[in-house]
Amino acid sequence: MKFLLPILIFMLLYAQVEREQIIMGTFAKISLKENNKELIQKAFTTIKNIENSLSSYNKNSDISRLNEKEEVSISLYTKEILDLCEKYYKETNGYFNIAIGSITKDLYRFGENERVPTSKELHNSNTDITNITHLVNTYKLKNGIKIDLGGVGKGFGVDKASDFLKENGVKSGKIQLSGDIRCFETCKVKITSPFNTKKIFATFNTKYANSSISTSGTYRRYVKTQKNHHLINPKTKKQENNFLSVTLVTLANNSKIDAYATAISVMPKNLAINFLKKQKEIAYIVITPDGELLKGNFKDLVLNFQLIK
Repeated sequence: MKFLLPILIFMLLYAQVEREQIIMGTFAKISLKENNKELIQKAFTTIKNIENSLSSYNKNSDISRLNEKEEVSISLYTKEILDLCEKYYKETNGYFNIAIGSITKDLYRFGENERVPTSKELHNSNTDITNITHLVNTYKLKNGIKIDLGGVGKGFGVDKASDFLKENGVKSGKIQLSGDIRCFETCKVKITSPFNTKKIFATFNTKYANSSISTSGTYRRYVKTQKNHHLINPKTKKQENNFLSVTLVTLANNSKIDAYATAISVMPKNLAINFLKKQKEIAYIVITPDGELLKGNFKDLVLNFQLIK
């Protein structure tokens, strides 16, 4: 009995502390091995501050004000993410395009008074990103453009919360914001089946600490039927249905792979696969509507991949 108490104390000292809040319209989870609830709360506050800048549902956010007034001065968070979005637009040959808000926000209205637009409305919509201009921190929208940061905002939130925790000495734990995850150590990842969200499709381990994981799918968010899902090709202004689920893994950059997962989901199939094969610093796991599994670039990022039957 005299040896049991020290063991119990050891277990309490090193037990994982996990907290969950609803932020950015989803469940945010932060788990730390360090028993520091105050740091967890401050990390949540970091994500909330980002939401308050980027959310298109918060009427006082930079993005909501910009979409409504067409010209506003913005915060540093918003300036940083808009600069990143411009970069990802170029890297994905325009398939990641925040001007898709002209369709997702104005026409489908995902998340608020949802509807299915007519073919004519889609044809007449404007997704030309050159209608977003800026001078230092003042941004301007022209010709009916609306911005939607849903394809990158959660990844950006994970990055900023991770930076905050790292700066405060956290070395072990995990942050999860919907499909975006940052593991401070190596970790086991479970991919939800796009055919049955109550089941796991596959599992794998990250090879290195400080890995980022991002999953994008067409099977969760839609209007009336899955045919009208939220991932829309900004060039054709139509939904793409080549992939049900796209999971990407890289080192410490959730913003990038969140944006890339969005872009890949709306690319033509052959173009998407060729794009993925060239990204040697990003491992990929893609599931097609007929159940085909496409994966690659595992060598330096993913271990012990296993399909769950």
